[in-house]
Amino acid sequence: MYPHVVHLSMSASAAIEHLKAALTSERLDIVSEIDMQAMLQAQRQGWMTTPHRLLGIHSPAFASQLRRADPDFGALRPCSCSVREETPGRTSIAVQEPLALALVTRNAAVCTVLQQASDALQRVLARLRELAPAT
Repeated sequence: MYPHVVHLSMSASAAIEHLKAALTSERLDIVSEIDMQAMLQAQRQGWMTTPHRLLGIHSPAFASQLRRADPDFGALRPCSCSVREETPGRTSIAVQEPLALALVTRNAAVCTVLQQASDALQRVLARLRELAPAT
């Protein structure tokens, strides 16, 4: 399973704030954000869609280890996240499983770091699941 999905009973903006807090507790951060809703509305001349953001999650420690293990590993973007408000007040957060990328490398050092990143993201997801789940 490459994405881990959590459904929350809140707006996308509130879910992102909870996600940021959970990431901070694991020394992770959001380093990039793409507003898909705004981009689609602009490209389709006013086409309406629900709030949707693509986030890049980053850890300086993991990034440093990965760069030492494989200088080109950044091309795979190991920590992507999608936050999408499915309906008003119901948001899904889908986080890429870092270990899915272990399938494309035979580098043991990279796999070790991916396992650490996966463990950290599992703790983030557990914190989010503690919030009131969507029904």
